[in-house]
Amino acid sequence: MKENEIQRIEALIEGYFDGALSPEEACELDRALAADPEAARRFVRAARFDNDLNLFYHRRAAEIAAADALARAQREGRSQRPRWARAVDHIWGPFGAILAHAALLLILIRWVVVPLTRPSPPVEVSLQAEERLE
Repeated sequence: MKENEIQRIEALIEGYFDGALSPEEACELDRALAADPEAARRFVRAARFDNDLNLFYHRRAAEIAAADALARAQREGRSQRPRWARAVDHIWGPFGAILAHAALLLILIRWVVVPLTRPSPPVEVSLQAEERLE
């Protein structure tokens, strides 16, 4: 691949990620990607780099927002919970979930399964001879 072609492909790839390609340039880039493996490799490398940049800047913005919220909360006088309260929450969370599911199962068994499996009371049938009065 010539240096001139490489520069043209790089310009097309950059235009693609900037969103500044005309339809003719987009067709040219498609043809180059289909015909030349080196162009496809360069495109993939540029796509990975673009994705890494987006992740880096979005992650950094989230970290900054979280740090600002924490600083704002401490300024407003919200005290952090004591260590024992957090420990109780960590224990109660899984234990409470197990208790809630066990209670739900017991309720379902008591009011749904047992009535369906309980035998019905026996039916009494009485036969009587018919008496005719004349």
